[in-house]
Amino acid sequence: MDFVFSEKEGGGIFDNKNGMDYHVPVFGGVVKEPPMHIVHISVEMAPIAKVGGLGDVVTSLSRAVQDMNHHVDIILPKYDCLKLNNVEDFQFHKSYSWGGTEIKVWFGKVEGLPVYFLEPQNGFFWAGCIYGRSNDGERFGFFCHASLEFLLQSGSRPDIIHCHDWSSAPVAWLYKKHYRHYGLNKARVVFSIHNLEYGANLIGKAMEHSDKATTVSPTYSQEVSGNPVIAPYLYKFHGILNGIDQDIWDPYNDKFVPVSKLQFLATYLYSSFHFWP
Repeated sequence: MDFVFSEKEGGGIFDNKNGMDYHVPVFGGVVKEPPMHIVHISVEMAPIAKVGGLGDVVTSLSRAVQDMNHHVDIILPKYDCLKLNNVEDFQFHKSYSWGGTEIKVWFGKVEGLPVYFLEPQNGFFWAGCIYGRSNDGERFGFFCHASLEFLLQSGSRPDIIHCHDWSSAPVAWLYKKHYRHYGLNKARVVFSIHNLEYGANLIGKAMEHSDKATTVSPTYSQEVSGNPVIAPYLYKFHGILNGIDQDIWDPYNDKFVPVSKLQFLATYLYSSFHFWP
């Protein structure tokens, strides 16, 4: 059986009856998914603003999706404690007004990913830390609203808006109740739970308004499935196992690992075969 597929208009040809079916058009030999525009709205991103696993996931997931030829942007607060030495081509992008204050927008690339940093001039993120202020809810709520306003005023029309944990959970209902009526009507909202120990009421509200919800593994999704903020939405809740970015978490190239690849092989691998006297 000989098949010849073609991406050209008119399809390809196949021959499976000694030439009897030769030149019958064949379609669908190559299926290509159109690229999507995906925007992550997050308060953490490794390695520049990392507290826990949330920061790692935002960076690694974005890298993986970008490698699949999708367009990925990340929106992050411009903390005064950012590790800017890990940001390439850092520059002022624009400013806009919202919420009674000017918001400066900076742009740079982190691990090859485009990142927009929002710096409201009301000082919400001049706190010397990411979490731990008494007004964290107000600070991050403002950031969520300001992020959607930035997308709207920039004329951006993403296909997916991905928000994470309680800190950017308000994005889900702010978008559904307000911004999709203002012109951001193309997007679907994905919400990821990394830690259910904080902000359960906000997480529950995001579960209600998101189109899809995920968590860090199938096992964890089962563990939390009975939680009252999760249980009503199991039909759209998926546990997807977090992996690792092997380019970043490579022990052979990790400057914090004290042994080289050859030392590792000699000391641990070969010694297990009793090559040493």
